[in-house]
Amino acid sequence: NCRRFLREIRAFHGSFWRRMAAGIAAYSGLGWAGIHALQEGNRLRHGWELDLPRLEMEPVAEWGPWADEIWEATRERCSMIGVRDHTTLAYLYPLANERWTAYRLRQNARTIGWTVLLVTRMADNPYFGDMLVGTLLDALAMPGYEGAVAHSSRRALEEQGADLILTNQAHHRWIEAFRRDGFLTGPSNFLLATSVPLTALLQPPDSIHLTRGDGDGRIAS
Repeated sequence: NCRRFLREIRAFHGSFWRRMAAGIAAYSGLGWAGIHALQEGNRLRHGWELDLPRLEMEPVAEWGPWADEIWEATRERCSMIGVRDHTTLAYLYPLANERWTAYRLRQNARTIGWTVLLVTRMADNPYFGDMLVGTLLDALAMPGYEGAVAHSSRRALEEQGADLILTNQAHHRWIEAFRRDGFLTGPSNFLLATSVPLTALLQPPDSIHLTRGDGDGRIAS
């Protein structure tokens, strides 16, 4: 929601002139045009595919062995990843917690991924003002389906009315998936620090799979 984003995002409230410029951009439509131009440019630069497979999103009532199949298919493709079998997911994202919603994604009855989404109504937040913020906390997909899962997750958060959608990703396949879907890179205070010996083991470094759910994101979101 470009108008609410430009009005509410606190980075634009640092000075009178910033607030005025953001207000003009919000109400004139220039902000909408500029942001959408950046998003479309991202899609073009990163090879946006119009033929992404259509996925069915089913709210998860219980983490089951179907999640283990995705875990086994993806774990060896990461230089580092936190355990995401169904037992661990039940601890990380207990489904009795109504703050987030987990979805199982299928293509023709075959499970190809899962995602955990959170929608938060902010109130005078120091970063987001009063926006309704959608967060993709975590996701995992069969190799090659990252783009379809990213796209479906974004659409689900849009349908819930999110003014701004954000995610934290480290793995290059997921970063590319979200960029192809129009996501823009922004500042982040999420940090991973590793020792020199550990860094040498984590090669290639862009194959580390870390998301907001790996840190304190479930508390801070």
